Amino acid sequence: FLLLALLSPLALMLSASRIISRILMRLIGTPGYYFVVWPGVVIHELSHFIGALVTLTSVQGFSLIPEEGEAGELLLGKVVHEDTHNPFKKVIIAGAPFIGGSLALWIFFRAFAGNISAPSVTEAFTGNIMPYLQAWWQFIVSVGKTFHYQDWTHWLFLYCIFSISSQLAPSWHDLKYALIGLAEIAAVVILFLFILYAAHWQIPASVIQWCSDITVKALVFFGLAAALLFFIAGIMIIISLIDRSARYLIS
Repeated sequence: FLLLALLSPLALMLSASRIISRILMRLIGTPGYYFVVWPGVVIHELSHFIGALVTLTSVQGFSLIPEEGEAGELLLGKVVHEDTHNPFKKVIIAGAPFIGGSLALWIFFRAFAGNISAPSVTEAFTGNIMPYLQAWWQFIVSVGKTFHYQDWTHWLFLYCIFSISSQLAPSWHDLKYALIGLAEIAAVVILFLFILYAAHWQIPASVIQWCSDITVKALVFFGLAAALLFFIAGIMIIISLIDRSARYLIS
């Protein structure tokens, strides 16, 4: 249940990041798009690069220059590494932007928001969803009040948050690579649990508790990032609707 719950914020982050990226591309065009999202591209590719280093996978190429991919798609950057059959390496390397992007996002957002704390995702588990949503609204209002239009650093933080948000999700190629690794890991885990069940062995409670604690902490981390991404995506949708309405009225 916890693992399935952990996949939910990752799926939400993927969707929100795709929405932000598509709207930015439509609003400002390809050249402007690359300029705006470049900090996010750097963090995205560095995350892949660090993921390869951590898993001791040889890196054969690193680029932050836009180019056309084999299928004709626009590649804003890339990390070329040796092929691996290790499913854990596949998941870590391909999914690294989720971790690196979320961490960078919260570093910039924390610098922007100061000491204001966001509501914890675990508070939603109590079933009292309305107080939880109200807490998020108060958080958003409080953060908005801290924004100073005359402070250039606040504009810089805001720019970095939008840029990172648009490039946080792995590419479709990376996502496919990660899903293959997850499927292989799931198959091994299911086989292991079946062997334990057949042999009438039980996993120690301390191991189960440790796994649960790690999963809950990851859920809180990615859940907060997903909430922030959807807030930004909502702003982008509103901007897109205003832009469409303005063009319709002018035409």
